[in-house]
Formats: sequence, structure tokens, C-alpha cells
Amino acid sequence: MTVVGVVPDFKAWWLGDSPDQTQIYLPVSDVPPWSGVILVRSDRDLGEVASLVQSQVRRMDPNLPIGETYWVGNAFRQSVARQRFQALLLSSFGILGLAVAILGVYGVLSLSVTRRTREIGVRLALGASRGDVNRQFLAQGLKAVGAGLALGLGIAFFTADLVADLLWGIEPTDPPTYVACAAGVLLAGFAASCVSIRRAMGVDPVEAPRRE
Repeated sequence: MTVVGVVPDFKAWWLGDSPDQTQIYLPVSDVPPWSGVILVRSDRDLGEVASLVQSQVRRMDPNLPIGETYWVGNAFRQSVARQRFQALLLSSFGILGLAVAILGVYGVLSLSVTRRTREIGVRLALGASRGDVNRQFLAQGLKAVGAGLALGLGIAFFTADLVADLLWGIEPTDPPTYVACAAGVLLAGFAASCVSIRRAMGVDPVEAPRRE
């Protein structure tokens, strides 16, 4: 065969196509297609456009079978339905993991506040400010979140290739994505810590030392 031209790389079948995949165009006279697709750009209703196209096709060849008619957007969504389901499933597990982490931070800090109630009361009675106590428990919560976040980011970085097929137009190790996720986890941990710290703020320095 004689090469008569070269076209830019593009994704012929679906968004996961590799740009390095070799593809060629052949003359219709040499390899007649078993089917064809007509693309029509219009601002009219789909049914109206389909009727016009079908009437034109029947005028050219009344015996030519005509397949289904659909929006390009619908075809696109169908082509990536499996990938979207997988991404939704992974996102659901991620949200569930974040919820468990938030509950864990809240539970740990709440238990710490309960066990150290007498200590908090004594410190407040001796002149410690509630702000100092709050900062201590907040630092404790953020340390736990930071340790888990560092471990999670490390695992995510080294296993990013496992989800590469689900991503288009973005690298598995995209820095802004990692920064946004880390910020979201820190914010969630901060919120959980603040809820727990409210118990420390309500400790009565006079009654706290009398508790068992």
C-alpha cells in the first residue's frame, strides 16, 4: 500500500485508547465497511433530525437497513459506563474510609478528654487557659490525622497505576489532586477534633477534681 497522508493522533474507539496505537485509513473501495455512521450537527429535536436523515437515506437506497438513532452524548456515556461505575465504586469506598477516619479521630479524642477530665480541671484551677487546653487536644488530633494522611498518600502514590485506566486528561500522580485530597482530609480531621474539644471546654475546674 502507498501512504498518501498522516493524521494527528486521536482516540478512535474510547477515551482509554493509547495514543501510540497504530491505526490506518483504507479506501472504501478496497475494504467496504459492513456498517456506517452518519454524524449530524443540529439544534433541532432528535426525532425531527432522525426523520430527515432516514428519508434521505431511503431516497438513496430504499433497501438499506437503518439502525438506531441517538445523541452523541448518550453514545459517549455508554462507551464509558463501565469506567464510570468503577470510579463511582472507588469513590464510595473512599468516602466510607474518610467517614471511618473522622469517627476514629472523634472517638480517640473523646476518650482522651474523658480520661483526663480531672487533669484538665486541675490545670484550669492552677491557671491554665482553656485556649491552651484546646490547642493541646487539637494538636493531638491533627498529629493522628497527619500520620494517617502521610501513610495514605504514600500508598496512593505507589499504587496510582492501578487506577490509570479510569483517568482521562489527568495523570495518576497529579499534584493538585493530591493536595486537594490532603486538604480535605485535614479539614475533616480538624472538624472532628473541634467537636471533641468542646467537651474539654465544658469542664468545670471546681467539680472536675472530685470525679472518679
